[in-house]
Amino acid sequence: METLDQPLIKPALPHVLRPLRASASTADASLRALYSLSIFVGAFLLFQVQLIIGKYLLPWFGGSAAVWTTCMLFFQILLVAGYFYAHLLSSRLKERHQTWLHITLLATASFAMVTLAIKWPSPITPGTAWKPDPQGSPAWQLAVVLACAVGLPFFVLSSTGPLVQRWFSRSFGEDSPYRLYSLSNIGSLLGLITYPFLFERFLRIDQQAWIFSACFALLAFALTTVAILRFKTAPHPTHADRGVQILLPRPAPEVAKPGFLRLLQWAAFAACASSMLLATTNLMCQEVAVIPLLWVFPLGLYLLSFVICFDNDRWLWRKVYQACFFVSAVLALSMAVWNVDSSIKVQIACLSLALFSLCLVCHGELAHLRPSVQNLTSFYLSIGTGGAIGGVFVGILAPLIFRSFAEYYVCLFACGMIVAVSLLADRSSWLHHSPAWVPWLLVLAAVFLPGSGFLVPTPVWLLVPYDPFYRAITGAIAIATLWSVTKRKQRLARPAWVFVSVLSLIAMVSYATYAQTQFGANRTSWRTRNFFGVKEVAQFGGQLNLINGRISHGAQWMAPDRRDEPTKYYDRGSGIGRLIEGYPRAAARSDTNLRVGVIGLGVGTLAAYGRPEDYLRFYEIDPEVIRLSQGEAPRFTFIRDSAAKIDIVAGDARLSLEREVARGQLQRFDILVIDAFSSDAIPVHLVTREALELYLRHLRGPNAVLAFHISNRCIDLKPVLLGLSREQGLWSVVAKTNTNEWILMAKSPQMLNLRSLASIATPLKARQTLLWTDTFSNLVQVLR
Repeated sequence: METLDQPLIKPALPHVLRPLRASASTADASLRALYSLSIFVGAFLLFQVQLIIGKYLLPWFGGSAAVWTTCMLFFQILLVAGYFYAHLLSSRLKERHQTWLHITLLATASFAMVTLAIKWPSPITPGTAWKPDPQGSPAWQLAVVLACAVGLPFFVLSSTGPLVQRWFSRSFGEDSPYRLYSLSNIGSLLGLITYPFLFERFLRIDQQAWIFSACFALLAFALTTVAILRFKTAPHPTHADRGVQILLPRPAPEVAKPGFLRLLQWAAFAACASSMLLATTNLMCQEVAVIPLLWVFPLGLYLLSFVICFDNDRWLWRKVYQACFFVSAVLALSMAVWNVDSSIKVQIACLSLALFSLCLVCHGELAHLRPSVQNLTSFYLSIGTGGAIGGVFVGILAPLIFRSFAEYYVCLFACGMIVAVSLLADRSSWLHHSPAWVPWLLVLAAVFLPGSGFLVPTPVWLLVPYDPFYRAITGAIAIATLWSVTKRKQRLARPAWVFVSVLSLIAMVSYATYAQTQFGANRTSWRTRNFFGVKEVAQFGGQLNLINGRISHGAQWMAPDRRDEPTKYYDRGSGIGRLIEGYPRAAARSDTNLRVGVIGLGVGTLAAYGRPEDYLRFYEIDPEVIRLSQGEAPRFTFIRDSAAKIDIVAGDARLSLEREVARGQLQRFDILVIDAFSSDAIPVHLVTREALELYLRHLRGPNAVLAFHISNRCIDLKPVLLGLSREQGLWSVVAKTNTNEWILMAKSPQMLNLRSLASIATPLKARQTLLWTDTFSNLVQVLR
């Protein structure tokens, strides 16, 4: 029987066909291998370049968690552009025109990289002239640098997946290209996993960039080979071929294009998963550290869900995924509500479980709704567009709409709502065929779960009399329940009851989400959010505190008679307090003024130590933090009340100090305080060999002291600082109390043996010695 999808060859001369078939089989196998290799390597490089350039640019923009979010948004938008390019090529141009246009694009990208390699340290790492202006928008400047550095090669890589899969489907119509999609996600996953554990650990950033560039050149050659060979191995029909009659296959029937609602459905599921990915990464970096490992882990789970859902239909356990998502969402919300101060592992585990289950739900639905091969590029374009929409929401809209990381809870709610609506609309879903008691259970959960203490920090008996929103929702649920019960004898009874149960859950989860985003607002007098994170000023314990995430960056007593008293990490019993008060001002020189530099303003507590003849110079990257201590009515008054002369320099401290050296403006500090590590999102570029050499250039003489504040829940910087002190031949001690930990370094050992430090200072020791540079660092080595 003749098939529709294969060339038909009449067996006129069977003995002649055997060598032809063997030759065709060998050529097909080689072409299949090239297709698979191109897909795999392209996906591998697609995510490797994101990590390389993200880590390279992270120090330029202060080490903020928003650097990675902005990078991801940029790459998602460029990914959509690549998918759109692949869609246009495969749908509008002839086969040969597609081939030559893409070969031209590959050649252009390769030539551009060769040109940039002459001017830059590597083809994808810009030179120092591209460092940002402290007065400009960091997000915009970061996007411009990314576009110039990796825009063209990333665009080529992003178009490789859908375009090569489309070519594959035309070359081998009997094979599903979705297996190649799974292979591409495996390549992406491998690219992510190998970076923190292999490339970042053993290679400098410039070496990583050169290896990527060489692999890109090899991929360009492989893609060019694929584009040419696919025509040479394709059958060229003729009327007769040595007595062998070749009959062409009948054209495949036309497949209807997906409608707008189906495109919207694809984009919605992709947007929900993408926004959850970025929101989870934001929270992880805010609470733990801004490191490639915590960029890789959420993204790896995201890609793993793609691999599971698109590899084979036997992995599409949609009911299991939905149940896991419900449990993990409740767990994530309840941990956030009670602000559990858990370990890093517990925090990461809960966030990861919620992300992974949500991605399984969304990508499982995408796999269930995937189209035929003819609409392959439309499918990928919709997924890419949805991913970009999710990125725009988290990266651009959320900082403008929310003053906290509320988008995380909004994403949980949005996915729950989409899943609920899908279950409601699908009459074949498990919800419509569940036992009669299931809708009752959903309604009871909707009414009592928010007030049970898991989702809202208020008992249900207090919600009823005091919360009008809760009363309105429960009243509406009661009315709807009575209405559905009255319909129990009619045909509408079952659909109506299912409808009520689903809407009840949606209403109550929305209430819990709103309550969580507003929780703690009564104790917060001020809150803002910008590129550098969420800051809030909160009142408790008789003090006004500056909070970033779960970390306090300083506090001031509210009582007028205690307002100028140093607090927290900077009190008079701390290492820095004892150093400043015990510093021998007149021992080494005739003048008695003290020059102090401080990297990291906080609330300006160290200004309380200033005397009339002293000079303090603060370096602060976050303009919102500066505003809290400046103006006619500052919220923190340490700067205003200080007797010393004070300057505040806006912008990244490392870049500011480098500019001062270039202008010949050495500051001649007696004490330089590096106080940027109390937050878990530490700026690595402030603890490298090059950074320490810069600090030493700004010190006044051998009696000057470097003071590093390293109080931190997650990061232990002692091995790094020990390596730096030995590299420069400095003496170093640890000054530790119950509430803070400081490391002091000096060229003169006498400056570390001051009487004021004797009771708390001990020689610096560490379990290992590490030396970080601008081109090599690995925060995984110092995680507690």
